[in-house]
Formats: sequence, C-alpha cells, structure tokens
Amino acid sequence: MKIDHARFAALAAAIATTTVVAGCPAPDTDQQVGEANEGVCIANPGEGSQSAELYSFVEGTCFDLARFAPAPQVEGLPGIAGINPDYEGGSIDFDDYVYEHCRMYSSQLRPAIAKRVESCLLAADAERERNEVGDPIGRFSWEAMYGCGADTLGSICTDEDTIDNRSDSRCDRVAGALESRGQGEGAFGYCQQVMTGLRGSARAQIEHCVIHERFDIYTCVEGLVDDAALAEDEEPRDECVVAYDFDVPQASCAPVLERLTADEAWAQEFVAAKCQSYLTRFTGPAADVAIACLMDPERSVTDAIYACGARGLRAVCRNEEVHDACAEMVDTIDAAADAAGKGETPNAGGRLTKQCRALLPGLGAEAQVAMKGCVAQQAPSFAEFEMATYTFYSCVEGL
Repeated sequence: MKIDHARFAALAAAIATTTVVAGCPAPDTDQQVGEANEGVCIANPGEGSQSAELYSFVEGTCFDLARFAPAPQVEGLPGIAGINPDYEGGSIDFDDYVYEHCRMYSSQLRPAIAKRVESCLLAADAERERNEVGDPIGRFSWEAMYGCGADTLGSICTDEDTIDNRSDSRCDRVAGALESRGQGEGAFGYCQQVMTGLRGSARAQIEHCVIHERFDIYTCVEGLVDDAALAEDEEPRDECVVAYDFDVPQASCAPVLERLTADEAWAQEFVAAKCQSYLTRFTGPAADVAIACLMDPERSVTDAIYACGARGLRAVCRNEEVHDACAEMVDTIDAAADAAGKGETPNAGGRLTKQCRALLPGLGAEAQVAMKGCVAQQAPSFAEFEMATYTFYSCVEGL
C-alpha cells in the first residue's frame, strides 16, 4: 500500500541520514587555507570536457539519487501517524530537492570538481540500504549531498598555478563583507579556493549570498542552485503561467481516476482526495499543470501524485507578494531549529527561502494560510529530530 509521503518525509530523512559518509570536515575559514588538502589535492579543476554540454554528470545519476522507496514504520519519529505498518514495498517516491542540488553540482562545478563530487555521491549511494527489489530505502542523505561538494571544493590545490585569479575582485568584496561581520580571517583565501572550482553563475551566487543574504561562504555553497532553478532576482521564465490569469481550474479529476489500474484500486479514495485538493488548494494554472502531469501515460498515478503537485506549483510565475509570508515561515523554522539546539541551519544559503518563493505563488489564499499553520505546528518536531529543512516541503505535500 502507498504510504502518505507528506507524513513520511521526516521518517525517510531520518533513515537516509543514518548512512555514514567518509570525508573531511567542512573547511573552516579560521584555519590556514589548504589544511584540508592533505594528501592529493586537485591541481587542475578545469581538466575534462569543456564542450557545450551543460551537465557534467552521467545522465541518470541525479535521478537515481533522488528516487527512493518508503521504509517500514518506525516508532518515535514525528509525522508518521497513519503509516501502514504492513507496507511491503513496490512504490517509489522522488526527492525533488536532492535532484535539483545534484543537477546544480553537475552544471555549476568545473569538470574535474564535478567528476570527483559525482564519485563521492555514488559512493554514498552505494551505502544506502536496499529493499528486496534493489530500490534504495529512504531519501538520499543531505549530509552526503552537502559534504561531497564542500569536501571536494576544499581539496582544490591552493598554489598559484591552480588558483584562478579571475575572481579576486569578487573575493575582495566577499572577504570585506565577512570582515565587517567579524568573520574575515582566512576568508579571502578560502573564497579563492571555492571560486576556482565553480563556473561563472555560481560565483555570482556566492557573492550575492555572502554580501546580501549575510551567510558565510561554506553555507552559501550549500545554497547554490542550478541556473534553470533560480527563483530569485530574475526575469519571469518563458514557460511560467501568471497565477491570476485564471483562478478556476479547467481540468477535472475524473480522467485521472480512470487511469488507475487494477493494482492501484486500493488508492482510489486517496488519489481522489489528493487530486481534489489540487483543484481547491492550488491556483487554476497550478492545478491544471498538476493534473495534466497525472495524465501522462508514462507515469503511474500513485507514484506521481506528489511529484505532479510540485510540478504544478512550480509552473506558476514568481510573485513578490509571497515574500513576506515566506520570510515569516522561514523565520519560524529557523527559530525552531535554534530552540532545539541541534546545530541545524535550515535556511543555509537561502534554500528554504528559494523553496518557498518557488512553490507558494501556486497556492490559493486559504492554502497559504494553512501553510503558515502547518509550519508553526510541525517545525518544532522536525527540528527536534534535526530535520527542520524538510518542514516546509512536507507541509506543501500534506495540504
């Protein structure tokens, strides 16, 4: 039986983060730059193909990391009420944000850096527990996702033949901003090292993140995004739909329910309720895109029910009117993490802000209010289990 993904997010994350990932600790700008480069450092970050290919990773790598099978019920974790303890496998879920962060590495890192990160991610993936049919159980570890990138960038050689001096002016500004906040020791050298491993757009993101969003360099690396996923300070995307163009969905759930196979008959009531929530909770454009996605003959309705909802929300153009609501919810999640005292930085690099600004415009007014209530209620529980990062997205899926 299909598990309720919204209630399952915390559990899946907890299982995924139990994977032990070998690697160096995050670089500390207070240490001498290069201390993390013990052993063999990366002397030629640009080595490899510099063709017109945007992505460096092997096709399918990010998809494989993002897919996961729900796990059996575990007691004592938040948000698991209603999970069927008799679940025996068979359905697959998809972590959109693991996929997007992986794609970011593939497009924003220079070739040699990207390849080493890919090898690190694949090694972590190989350690994931598998079910009887070979599907990985639980979401891919965010500790591994961030650690592979940070460790590899921290392994770039710091000699003058390796460091790319074209970003020195950026690093002057970055180091100056950090120094004004008492975080400047070693910052210029660490900035040079990181910038040497990044492509152009990512360099600009780091500078903006440090100076305007006031995070440190390491945290800003965690918040990097693929150009195609940028949600901030950009022109509206050609393919997006303005939410107020039409408020009433044109689609219907009836054709979706007709697509259910005999093996999915158990899900009739669940799919009907979830589809109806898209019609009533989403703006018209978001609902229509979500339901069109569910009608894709290449997709299983039950497997795609949540992913298609996310696709519908992202189809709606960005809207500055949601910024205040997003700031309020992000502050709530950050405050819960601080109160839990577990050392989490949920909005590292502005990643929660980006999630919220990408998804909230597609929700109707009542759903936006419901989101605030859900975040306020769920944030303390997620933070207690060091999973505050999942709070917002879980609430979206639980609408």
